[in-house]
Amino acid sequence: MDCSEARRAMDEALDGDLDESASGGLEEHFAECQLCGREWQEALALDRLARSLKPVQPTVGFTERVMARVAEERPQEVAVNDFDIVAIIAAAIAAAVAFPLFFAGTQTVDGWMEWAAGAVAQTSDAVFGDLSAMWEDIVAEITSVRELLAQPMTYMSPTLTTLIGAAALVVMVVFNYVQARAIASKM
Repeated sequence: MDCSEARRAMDEALDGDLDESASGGLEEHFAECQLCGREWQEALALDRLARSLKPVQPTVGFTERVMARVAEERPQEVAVNDFDIVAIIAAAIAAAVAFPLFFAGTQTVDGWMEWAAGAVAQTSDAVFGDLSAMWEDIVAEITSVRELLAQPMTYMSPTLTTLIGAAALVVMVVFNYVQARAIASKM
């Protein structure tokens, strides 16, 4: 038995849950390990002291006063901030519109890597002061989205269908969240 096993066994022994075979192993460990033996003696002394203490009796009427306070306290209403609801709905709508538009093209892994590298470069440009390059990229992205919207969609790729489904799921989750907040505020 090592020290960590001995500590677990000490806890079980103090609770009266240690079987005889484990108790023998614990005694053998105490004979070999002075630190655990000393810890066991201190634990026994604390246990005896705790058991010798008299339970504290509550004052007359304490329980009744506590129960009366519990009965009179009403749960606080959850504040539903209109701005929070509008922000969540706006984010869901933006996601529902932006995801299909953004992913409408055929993106490959290489395309994603290039996109991620560009996003990192734009972020560092913004942090270190070259906002004009980032602004030009944003205008170019908006222009490409406008051109994409102008083209008729003759088919929907499986990726696009999946993304539209994901956007619809996001909208449903947000709607359920708003409903749950509204119900919680009425409780």
